[in-house]
Amino acid sequence: MKTLFKLTLVSVILALLAFGCKKPAQPDQATTNDVRTAELAQSDVFTFSQQTDGNGKAFSKDSSCYDVDIDENSDGSFTTTFTFDSSCTFSDGVVRSGQIIITWFPGWRFDTTKHTTVTFNNYTRDSIKLSGTVTISFTGGSLDATLSYTMTEENMNITFADGKTTSWRGTRTVEWTAGFRTILDRDDDVKKVNFHREGINRNGEAYTADGTDLLIKNSCGDNRKSHVVSGTIVIKKGDQTTTVDFGNGDCDDTFTITQNGVTVTVNG
Repeated sequence: MKTLFKLTLVSVILALLAFGCKKPAQPDQATTNDVRTAELAQSDVFTFSQQTDGNGKAFSKDSSCYDVDIDENSDGSFTTTFTFDSSCTFSDGVVRSGQIIITWFPGWRFDTTKHTTVTFNNYTRDSIKLSGTVTISFTGGSLDATLSYTMTEENMNITFADGKTTSWRGTRTVEWTAGFRTILDRDDDVKKVNFHREGINRNGEAYTADGTDLLIKNSCGDNRKSHVVSGTIVIKKGDQTTTVDFGNGDCDDTFTITQNGVTVTVNG
């Protein structure tokens, strides 16, 4: 989700503003980037989990970048393993390596009594390693309306290329409002995401992060990549609050960031 956080640009703008203010903005770049990385990783987890039976939207255009193995377990569940080719770049510009391992029961995507569990084996996303356990459950809806899922994130950890780490636990809910019938076309997908996370950033500092009604569309722009077009993210660390607001639903690739009483509009 490229548009979700253009944080480097935001940090530069806030830093420039600091020269003209008595109380300069001090952007919490470490925590904000950690939240960004966590959300990108969990977006991967949800997308690949929808292809547990080998059919679905999990980057079908990039199927040459990974292998899929499905094994049946003694308890009636199945395990789907995605093994990624580290020499292959996906169409979203990301290099993935290692494995995503998904254990699931038939029918879990539409049955509230079943669930799927996702773990990782040296899985990296652009050299950033992800570990932990994610449990995904169907919570309601139908193919004629909206499909809703809850992702419970436990013992999550990200290790960056420089050896620093960030960890968190939390809950992410996804309302899939459009596009689930077109199995091989991800461009028409529309999802609304809410999340709450409690974590430790790469500097060892505790934080909470809440994403509210983040509307994600895959139909904005010529490149048809995921764009957040509305909703907010609020990050709290100590007495500091940072708010990112993505607007009213327009595909204008614009959002605002507010911290220490300063609001900046970011375009593209």
